[in-house]
Amino acid sequence: MASHHELASQRIRTEVSRWRAQDRAVVGVHGDRCQQKIQTRRGETNKPPEDHPILDEGQEECARASTAAPARIEGPRRWQARPTEEENRQHCWVGNLESMAAAAVEVSERRNKVIIDTDPGIDDAMAILVALRSPELEVIGLITTFGNVHTAVATRNVLHLLEAVGRTDIPVAEGSHVTLKKDRKLRIASSCHGSDGLGNQGLPPATTAKPLDQPAAAFLVEQANLYPGQVTVVALGPLTNLALALELDPLFPKKIGQIVVLGGAYSVNGNVNPAAESNMFGDPDAADIIFTCGADVLAVGINITQQVILSEADREKLEHSDSKYARYICKSLAHYFDYHGEVYFTKGVYLHDPTALLAAVNPSLITSAEGVVRVQTAGTTKGLTLFRSTEKWYADMSAWSGMPTVKVAVTVDAPAVVELMMQRLMADD
Repeated sequence: MASHHELASQRIRTEVSRWRAQDRAVVGVHGDRCQQKIQTRRGETNKPPEDHPILDEGQEECARASTAAPARIEGPRRWQARPTEEENRQHCWVGNLESMAAAAVEVSERRNKVIIDTDPGIDDAMAILVALRSPELEVIGLITTFGNVHTAVATRNVLHLLEAVGRTDIPVAEGSHVTLKKDRKLRIASSCHGSDGLGNQGLPPATTAKPLDQPAAAFLVEQANLYPGQVTVVALGPLTNLALALELDPLFPKKIGQIVVLGGAYSVNGNVNPAAESNMFGDPDAADIIFTCGADVLAVGINITQQVILSEADREKLEHSDSKYARYICKSLAHYFDYHGEVYFTKGVYLHDPTALLAAVNPSLITSAEGVVRVQTAGTTKGLTLFRSTEKWYADMSAWSGMPTVKVAVTVDAPAVVELMMQRLMADD
């Protein structure tokens, strides 16, 4: 499926072709006229005809840009008359359109292809909207999972959001409804996000947008093969879909560009219990597999995201914005603010998912440390993320030996993250 920018580039190329055809016709007529007017005597072959049109300064500059050297006519060496003002205008249009086409192709090639694995979720919805408004990213797909809501509800929410902002061109693949081992009871965070995931708005189903028939894991493998090394997966929920993709294609970790994981609590308490963060707790088996599979993984844990807070003042700015993106998210913020006030005793809300997404947009917003991460898969500390720094050697570490390293975010420029998110949400088409 062609992206918005690819379609724009195609339209520009078509327009360039049309102008070129018109330009060739003009040059042909002009050349015939010149041949009739130019003297054929050898002694005058280097002289321009007396009725040569004289260009003013602005026209002269445009002519130089479109005709770098005097055109020649077949046969004896002769001058060709300068183009008229109308012909110069057409040359300039062709040049401008060619530049626009080249720029559109360059932008499309430079943008980071992204798949968002999501369980919307109020802050998931924020992150998706920010991604759609980020020129650095080309969102080539959304896949859904359980966590904040059940998978079917997550799919409905994604389709509703895309329809609301006019982006039903983006494919949506529904993901797993159960954990990797299918033996764990799902934990659904309805108290935080509402029973519908978006603040108990009672949203109707999308009327036109539909999910793909293809499962999320198969979609991941397909895209990684189509664009080897170019696709970033921003995983905002449990990592079940990614672990299933690895089962389908053992080479998936080498084909995917990067995996940005929202997950883990590094040197801080979790948000499900003192040990575990919610995405790691949701499917710890899948998480441990992804952290040790050898892919390029960046983990953004709640030790970072709980430093990034959307304030009441920020919320008021969003509410006064005319942007459809800001208006969409504001409908669910009341529930989110109430939850944070009751549970965390704060007057703002944590921007978990937008922080992870913006780390993919602008990696300089965070700093990271490299080491091995393992996830506890059973017991009282199920979902606990343990980070082993490469700064120390251990004599006995069989569960850690030979494991691939990942990057873990350790600092964040919180004000810059909030500012960038606000800019993106309040900017309309």
